[in-house]
Amino acid sequence: MLLRSRRISRRRGVDRSPVSRKLCLAILASALFWAQAGCATPRQDATRRLGVPALEARVEHRAGSTLGGIESQGQAARLNASPEEALEVSFELHFLERAPSGGYESLRSHSRLVAVERGGEVIETASALAAGGRVARGDAALQFDADVAKGLFGRTRSLGLARGVLPRGVTSTLLLDSAETLESPERGAARKELRVELGRGEGPTTPELTLALTLEDLLSAPAKETDDPQAGAPRETPGTTATGERVLRRESVLLDLSPSVEDGPVALVLPAPFQGGEARALAVVVRVAAAGGDPDHAVRVAGALAQCGAAEAEATRRRASVGAPEARTHELEAAALALGREADRRAALLFLAGMGGARLCGDVALCADGPTLEALASRVRAESPLLLPSRDAAELGWPLESATARTLVALGAEAPLAPELVAALVRNTGEIGRSLAALEDLVRTSPGLAEYHARIEADNLIFLEDHNPAVRVRAFDWLAARGRAPAQYDPLAPVKERRAALAALEGAGGER
Repeated sequence: MLLRSRRISRRRGVDRSPVSRKLCLAILASALFWAQAGCATPRQDATRRLGVPALEARVEHRAGSTLGGIESQGQAARLNASPEEALEVSFELHFLERAPSGGYESLRSHSRLVAVERGGEVIETASALAAGGRVARGDAALQFDADVAKGLFGRTRSLGLARGVLPRGVTSTLLLDSAETLESPERGAARKELRVELGRGEGPTTPELTLALTLEDLLSAPAKETDDPQAGAPRETPGTTATGERVLRRESVLLDLSPSVEDGPVALVLPAPFQGGEARALAVVVRVAAAGGDPDHAVRVAGALAQCGAAEAEATRRRASVGAPEARTHELEAAALALGREADRRAALLFLAGMGGARLCGDVALCADGPTLEALASRVRAESPLLLPSRDAAELGWPLESATARTLVALGAEAPLAPELVAALVRNTGEIGRSLAALEDLVRTSPGLAEYHARIEADNLIFLEDHNPAVRVRAFDWLAARGRAPAQYDPLAPVKERRAALAALEGAGGER
């Protein structure tokens, strides 16, 4: 009102007084100060460094495929050591204040296989990583890099590049470990861990690269069945239950996409997997390149091959220590007794399956209900010779695996198998696991574990010629997940193209 009256007075030719002029200047200065102060806060927030959780990052190499282990002794020595044949691989990490809201593909739509294990009790088929993740590939991944630089995702924090190499038959793994160490009853000291695995096929005819994710965390144990309506449910947040028990939760996701030299990088944007900080998403940009003129390339290849050899030697050492007669006697006797106790039956089966490399037995022990476990344990106990201390640990695998398969065949003849048991069968045997008659014949005619696994792979290759496209797709996905699918084969391609790819495999003598 004061300023309005002064303007009107001026039109009438009345001069401002010195006091009025000073008052106007004071009001204007105050308004300017508060306007500047109001604009300063957003600018300060925009430049404030994004808080992120404390992590340890490293790249490791091992012989074998993604989501696998050390497959066979001597494999590291057979790797191609030529630096010219090895690819360069890099993992670039960004924490984002805001996750992308659109314009990117869903990670779930590119998830070929998903397995979620929690506390050794159940196997789920949905992954939080896959459900909430986004992916950009090729030009879209390059645009993602530009969008990060422009600040389209708010404040960002880049952790730089982690580099590795990819000779044929090697998996290069980016490991991100939380700095916080937790105590697990089954593993001792453990950390939350995210692994981004990029594997390369062994032979020139195998699929070039495969990409997979694994997230491990220690969470509260799942609720136990109780008849007490007043019993409270355990907490859903990471930590402990009322009894202080923690269990391991593992999510594994195999993707149907990967970076390539020709098509460019792949950017994976995941819901922030680690607690702490202000970031809402973690982006990993994975790139590969052909061997160039970098003088350090040969050094990195030599280091990667040395890691592969060291990992294999350590696995061999662990197997040898487990197989020591004096230790094995006590362990097998304890496991045989535990099979007869309901509370310890699952742990005993898991122990025996791990010792003998019986993967189907281990998966069934993880997910089966009480009656199924009892039936399996009864069959294993009936075959008591397999528990003799004089038996080599590796020889336990076939009796356990065959006993598990026969148990599932017998249960399936009485009633349809539970979905989790079917999933365990399909995961380990591919398309064969969908037919109990085929599984029974396979077990009956296989003399041992190695022949059994070879027959499974051969039968799934035969399924690639099936007239049913669903059968071909499932068999192909199972083979591709293990790096054993024929190159250039598309299960949905015309029949001439499919037969040409299979003929090329036969012409190569079955080498992939």
